[in-house]
Order: sequence, then C-alpha cells, then structure tokens
Amino acid sequence: TSKRESITITNMITFTPEFVANRPATLYLDNQGNGSLLMRGLGATARTYEIEATDDLVNPNWTVLGNTTADGNGRFIFPISQTIPKRFFRAREVLQ
Repeated sequence: TSKRESITITNMITFTPEFVANRPATLYLDNQGNGSLLMRGLGATARTYEIEATDDLVNPNWTVLGNTTADGNGRFIFPISQTIPKRFFRAREVLQ
C-alpha cells in the first residue's frame, strides 16, 4: 500500500569446516600503485602454498617466487615486485 517500499535481502554463505580445510586456492591481485602487487589468496586452513609465475601460458616455464602459509581462515598474502608487463601467477599447495 505504500509507494516507498524497499526490501533488503541478505545472503550469508557459510562454509563447512571440511570445505575450508580442503578448498583449492583462489588468487586476487591488488595493485599497490608503486610498481608492486599484493597477492591475496584464499585456500585451505594452515596449508603452505608455493607462489609461481610465468610469462607464457602456451609453453609455461613456472618460476617459484616463494612460499606462504594460510591462516586459520585459509587467507594468505604474498607481495610481488611487478617489473614485467604481463605475468601469470598460481599457488600450488606444498605437500608435506
């Protein structure tokens, strides 16, 4: 009956502990504005990831940039000095 009605919908996503413990890594890059990038990742809880880069996806030659470990929520960060105009990144879980 009112002419100014609004509806708010909230969608809360909850991950099960099993999913958080085993999810594959997803990467996000943030430009820091000074020629460097900050890689943010979401992976499995307390897992160690090897961060790799390549310039070519057709014939990739992956170079290891370093390692990082996810926190209790599966989050990790890794700073990257970006001096090459085009580069591809991946995070591979280090099996222990």
